[in-house]
Amino acid sequence: MHTPKDQTENIYKIGIQESMSLVDEQILNFDKVEKQETKSLINQQNENFDETNKQEKKDFEKLDVDGILFLIGEFGRSQILLMIMLSLLMIPTAYQSLSITFIGLNPPWRCTNNSKECNRQGEFSINDEFYKQRCSMKRDSWTYVKEKDFSIVTEWDLVCDKVSLTYMANSALQIGGGIGTIILGFMSD
Repeated sequence: MHTPKDQTENIYKIGIQESMSLVDEQILNFDKVEKQETKSLINQQNENFDETNKQEKKDFEKLDVDGILFLIGEFGRSQILLMIMLSLLMIPTAYQSLSITFIGLNPPWRCTNNSKECNRQGEFSINDEFYKQRCSMKRDSWTYVKEKDFSIVTEWDLVCDKVSLTYMANSALQIGGGIGTIILGFMSD
């Protein structure tokens, strides 16, 4: 049978079990409350964040150029450095666009030694009166002062009736650049 000691132990065990279940229940309740508080805190922060974002968006939409410049700040060293670096990128573009000035240069000419039509001595540059007279002479009566690969004019003999080809070369370069800018601009985006 049950002795008083056994009964005491049973009561003690039952008390411990009830206490444990109460503690477990309190822990579960605490976890639930903590989760609810965390959720409400997160929701409140999200609402505050959304309101702040909406307000900042409204403020930004109200900004004009002067307002944006005010936010950016004055023209300082970083802007100067950025401007210099971006300007360096323009140098190759300028070389390409202005190259026709140098590669299409029309050099001075002189009469050949055995010429019957041209009996003048010296070089004739673009400022001389006799410069354009070469178009009325045979091609073997005069020669360029510079070597053959000096410019496209000397290489392909673009003088007199062919002088317009020099201008067409420049036009082709500019038109090609324009078309390339349009097409490659879309492709790069």
